[in-house]
Amino acid sequence: MFERLRFLFLRVEKNAPREKVLLIWMSVIAILITLLDQATKEVVVRTLSPGEIIPVCDGFNWVFVRNYGAAFGQFQGRGIVLLGISAVVLAGIFLFFRKWTEECPERFVAIGLLIAGIFGNGLDRLFRTPAAVIDFVDLYVKDYHWPAFNVADIAICCAVGIIILSTIFRQDYEKYKSRNAEALPRD
Repeated sequence: MFERLRFLFLRVEKNAPREKVLLIWMSVIAILITLLDQATKEVVVRTLSPGEIIPVCDGFNWVFVRNYGAAFGQFQGRGIVLLGISAVVLAGIFLFFRKWTEECPERFVAIGLLIAGIFGNGLDRLFRTPAAVIDFVDLYVKDYHWPAFNVADIAICCAVGIIILSTIFRQDYEKYKSRNAEALPRD
């Protein structure tokens, strides 16, 4: 399996042209996802009333929810604290960027998604009146509704998923590579 997917596991050297391309892609992803997040929220604000529900199909509604807290509505009314946490996380991303990416291309994508998610929800807390994150996707099964979410939340979850999968598969690949070093072509 790893022989065919080997290109996914190549490392990117620091300051190499490939790293610069990945940094550009990471920036483009962060900007586009942030813009998509803000655009979808603006559509919701302009077309729905707070609390309004529009059924789309079984298991999926459009809703207009103002979230004054964090994930799943926790930390209600602590917007300043949440902005501070977001600022610390962003600072950490920029300070430890090379360590977190570990020269792995998929992690550049994950960091771009994470930055977009943090910016998207942070912009809501800073510039929307009242200072709340706009959530609008309602998924449900029968009477159980998942907490409403938005594009920024999706970006953050995808980023975490990519990092987890990258960590798992890269460890497996490193073990495979060390056992089969002579069978693999050189980088």
